[in-house]
Amino acid sequence: MRNLVRTKGGDNRLQLNILATVFYEASTRTSCSFQSAMLRLGGQVINVDAGKSGNSSAGKKGETLSDTIRCLQCYTNVIVLRHPTLGSVKEAILGSEKKPILNAGDGVGEHPTQALLDLFTIQDELGLLESSTFSFGANSFVPSDTNNLIIVLLGDLKHGRTVHSLAKLLARSGMKQSITIRYCSPASLEMPKYVMEYVSSYGLKQETFTDLEKAVQGANVLYVTRIQKERFEKIEDYNAVKVRSLSLFKYEF
Repeated sequence: MRNLVRTKGGDNRLQLNILATVFYEASTRTSCSFQSAMLRLGGQVINVDAGKSGNSSAGKKGETLSDTIRCLQCYTNVIVLRHPTLGSVKEAILGSEKKPILNAGDGVGEHPTQALLDLFTIQDELGLLESSTFSFGANSFVPSDTNNLIIVLLGDLKHGRTVHSLAKLLARSGMKQSITIRYCSPASLEMPKYVMEYVSSYGLKQETFTDLEKAVQGANVLYVTRIQKERFEKIEDYNAVKVRSLSLFKYEF
């Protein structure tokens, strides 16, 4: 896709196909990236602003998420969905007519397309793309002379859906035999146990730190996520974590 945009700007392989972007939660980068990709491939886009400030959603009249998805699938080819509730995308898929639904973020759950981009970026920045294959399982992403890559995930690991998906994707990739994931977060914002158990089931090495200076020693990648104010039920809880996190993030590279 990158080479296509650089050389031709796009093509018409998805001509006459329609993408619906349905965002119940604010988004700029993710929404625009899906829309621009569809347009560059010759398709068209219907944007549904389904959030609190949106005026184009029938949700204001009591329409459920499943209702909305079933309706949109009657006249679109693929739907991109972002929703603030964990598990909402799975709910939408179960009630769908089997047309593709792409998860653009479901609350504190997952953000799989961001993880794919992050994995691509890691490969690209470390110079591993030329000698690797994009496949999962037995085949390795990493050249045979590359080992012990250390990837540090820093910040709000509890609410950060991007790090949940990235950790899982790294575990499922062919890179797993040569990677160590280090988790570094303020107290109370650690990586959820269920994510770590998932990663462990694929044999990926994991380490936990509270000291950033120690976490980044020998690291190849530092992935930083913000403290997500909107995910806290009480502002007092956010402020307490914010104060503690200042010392964690204060580090000169």
